[in-house]
Amino acid sequence: MMSEMILSLEFDKIPGFSRLFCDYIKNEQFISERMSNEIQLLQNTKLIDEKLKSYSKRNLFSELIRKSNLEIDLSEKQIENLSLLSKENTLVVVTGQQPAIFGGTLYTLYKSLSAIELAKQLKVRFPDFNFVPIFWIEDNDHDYFEATQVFLFDRQYNPISPQLNHSNQDILRKCICDITIDSAITEFLEFYIEANNFSSLQPHFSLEILNFYKKSRYLATAFQKILNLVVGKEGMLFISSSICRQNNAFADILRKELENPGASNEIIEQANRKIERFGYHIQVKSSPVNVFYHSNGERIKIQLNGETQKYKIKNQYFTALELLQLFSKNPFNFSPNVLLRQICQDHILPNIASIHGPSEIGYTTQLKEMYQWFDVVMPAIIPRHSITFLPKKFQEYIENYGFDFFFKPPETFDSILYEQNRDKNLKESIQALELRFQSVFDEMKQIASKVDITLLASSEAHSKKSFRAFESLKDKIFSNERKTILNKLSHLRSINKIIFPKGTLQERMIASIYPLLEYGQSDFIEIINQVFKQPRNKHYIVLI
Repeated sequence: MMSEMILSLEFDKIPGFSRLFCDYIKNEQFISERMSNEIQLLQNTKLIDEKLKSYSKRNLFSELIRKSNLEIDLSEKQIENLSLLSKENTLVVVTGQQPAIFGGTLYTLYKSLSAIELAKQLKVRFPDFNFVPIFWIEDNDHDYFEATQVFLFDRQYNPISPQLNHSNQDILRKCICDITIDSAITEFLEFYIEANNFSSLQPHFSLEILNFYKKSRYLATAFQKILNLVVGKEGMLFISSSICRQNNAFADILRKELENPGASNEIIEQANRKIERFGYHIQVKSSPVNVFYHSNGERIKIQLNGETQKYKIKNQYFTALELLQLFSKNPFNFSPNVLLRQICQDHILPNIASIHGPSEIGYTTQLKEMYQWFDVVMPAIIPRHSITFLPKKFQEYIENYGFDFFFKPPETFDSILYEQNRDKNLKESIQALELRFQSVFDEMKQIASKVDITLLASSEAHSKKSFRAFESLKDKIFSNERKTILNKLSHLRSINKIIFPKGTLQERMIASIYPLLEYGQSDFIEIINQVFKQPRNKHYIVLI
């Protein structure tokens, strides 16, 4: 067991967190009135009773769960939880994410472990009820770029990923559930594991994840299997959004959406105006119909033509009635957009709490009235834990500089290092030379103009040419000085690269499998599990 040191930082001191999210964390009244939080959830059984009284999809839910977990080997805890789902006093704690390579980014793992911990807390608080953690696999999505832009650190802490073709328009429109594994992903992972000696350091885990990519045809399947390696033994079960769609589980909600064109759009717009009056940014824009159409593996946005008042699906146009008729014939070809997805999810699941990231909390703020319109009980919205890990060898620098010093985009951080460590005398000397240089040429121009006024233009041209040479040499001097300083401070830059790779938080960029390979699965999970017992109102830094 490795030792660890856990530090924390306020969210509003870190670039990239919205004011809305920071205010939500602080329990600001307007936002807390738009969705129940953890405090309200744990106070009494009001939300539990309301959900159980209204819930009617348990048989369908149990069948969807069964189908969604056929590709994985279930642990004893998962089998036990499967049996609990059929009981009328069982509720679920839900989190989820679009599938991505290498188990998704770290926040996917943190979301899952946050959900597991909350389910345990709820069982202790309300022993008469059962609480099962569920991961919603959003494989109806079609964001191929997001699904493949997941990175691993090399030995210099540079983020690296497979080289894939993101210009292929066909694959960019393809539903994630239909995307097969590119051989470049498997080859990259094989090379990475061997180059970093992980096949010797973590033989079992390395072999497992390699086999998932070699033997699984679909990207979403490998994603589920990797995540299950970590969370399966804790009893977390998976539900696939594409399986829900293919089994018409969204039909009730989507039918109401299509039977009342524009209604949900107006509800969202009214909510948006309330949110904007408080000075918050609107996370997601609504559409006249918040539904996608699936055809031949593509997920197509349904758009309204303002002139004809007809709905466009690719190159075909439909009246509102024709669109509803198309839905009635093939409801499994329709899926919700981001604003309707949670409504569909919470209609199907006996969900008492959703674990969300900052962006999800942003657009969930827009949905209070939507839940009411569709007659679905809105769960409590709980923020996931937010974590950055850092090798313990950098502890001395963290203690000397303070860890908040490193939470900056790389370009900003490098500029700060340079300005703090540059030779002020050198800067002042060159500035003085620049003034002298300009003064000498001014004198030369005066002498030249006294000799012959026509030499003034020529003097000006020579002055500018010489000054360009001076500027060029000055830039080279400062550039070399900057390079020398940054090279000397490479250890500080390494810390910054680990914390803020590519200008964003580590948890949004680095793959879930990286720390499991680097530190060992059981060791890393045991260490960060200490964070999941902490309040969710801060960002945590774990030195391992």
